[in-house]
Amino acid sequence: MDNISIISIEKRPKSKKYNLITTKDDYVISEEIIVKYQLNKDKSFTEKEFNQLIEDILEDEYFNKVLNLLSVSYKSEYEIIKYIHDKEIKNKQFLKPKQIENIISKLKESSVSQEICALADIEIAK
Repeated sequence: MDNISIISIEKRPKSKKYNLITTKDDYVISEEIIVKYQLNKDKSFTEKEFNQLIEDILEDEYFNKVLNLLSVSYKSEYEIIKYIHDKEIKNKQFLKPKQIENIISKLKESSVSQEICALADIEIAK
């Protein structure tokens, strides 16, 4: 099994994001992902490690989409989860239930989100 390597990491113009170019595909990532995985040129991943990286990139992407949503108006936890599900269907990129739980937890713990939203304690029907 071949390893997947980083070819380059480039800052996007007028953005806080980076282009991650790998031997498998190209991705848009945040600085948090770079730090978490200590990404640098020529770093290699096994298929399993790379899949975990991709899951984290997707989770981070959705977390940032939710933050953008909350900067416009208050949303309940139910509305946030519905928004995520709607985006998943539109983008054909699906999160695992644990990833959605992680996003909600990060929002509840985030001082930024506490300033811009009030998450309602709504029990989500399973």
